[in-house]
Amino acid sequence: MKPLRNDAAGERGRAAPRRRGAVRVFRELVPRALSLGLCLLAAGAAGAAPDVADEEDGGPRADEMPFKDLRLPVEYHTNGTIKSQIFASAALVPARRRQHVKARDVRLEFYAADGALESVVRTGYCDYSRESQWIACSAGVRIERPGAMITGDSMRLRITNEEAVVEDNVRIVAAPGVWDGSAAEGPVKWTPGDGGPSGTNCSVAACDVLEYFRRDGMLELRGNVTARGPEFGLSAAELTVWMGEGRSVTRSVARGAVRLEDGRRTANCETATYVRAENRVTLEGGARVDGPGGRMEGRVVVYGLKDERIECEQGTLTLFPGPGGSESLRGVPELRAIADREG
Repeated sequence: MKPLRNDAAGERGRAAPRRRGAVRVFRELVPRALSLGLCLLAAGAAGAAPDVADEEDGGPRADEMPFKDLRLPVEYHTNGTIKSQIFASAALVPARRRQHVKARDVRLEFYAADGALESVVRTGYCDYSRESQWIACSAGVRIERPGAMITGDSMRLRITNEEAVVEDNVRIVAAPGVWDGSAAEGPVKWTPGDGGPSGTNCSVAACDVLEYFRRDGMLELRGNVTARGPEFGLSAAELTVWMGEGRSVTRSVARGAVRLEDGRRTANCETATYVRAENRVTLEGGARVDGPGGRMEGRVVVYGLKDERIECEQGTLTLFPGPGGSESLRGVPELRAIADREG
């Protein structure tokens, strides 16, 4: 018979791999638990949450923690204040950074360095990649900011570069004075969740796709672009808008079967460029302007918005003095003076 001490030693020898296995599991689980604990502290609330996983995922994974009433800071200003954060009624937060946070009934809030609320994004569902900083929103999107609201079916937003793409049934509503800068004298009254600006004096634009580049101060509208305001109308295939201080429009370029209306005149061309500092619109490519007194056609037509001065290069001016008569002048060097004099 073997000594008891040898049996005990054997037992310890056989138990050693088990202990090593337990230590390995412990080492693997502790970092995950700490990571989930940090997510819990950031969220501010935990508990059993409704399943927000995609149907194809087959439900939550083992390393996903469900949350109710999630609050998750996403980005910070250099002074330490929150720059953006996510609120959701229900969410799944994974332990690993490369995996995605999935959330329903979502509200994204963006703040200035002094803590002032700058804009709010609302959506039915979002998928947030903490590694790439991309947020994919679906189930309807609404972007609210002072004096303006943007809606669409879906959106992709990259927080670090402040880029966004809104797609399908895109609609932009702006309060009076927001785009032309006349509202810059004081802050636009804004209450998040109030439904956005409304009324007959608002400007409304629509398109298939909207891209926004905040750092460049640029908006790109593509596909079936239309815009309507109290005193203007526009339709085109594409519209690019540059914004300056106060988010007012400084320059815009419309391309592709462009049509402009201002209540008195209509203009058609392939490219229309508006420069706010010059207060004029330049029409190029089969440019034509129709007004109550006649028609002007040319390679380039420049229309002054303030003085209503019209200049034309290589053009034709047709005047309509009354029923039954017209006068056509082709290639006349004094065409600009005639246009000014005759209107």
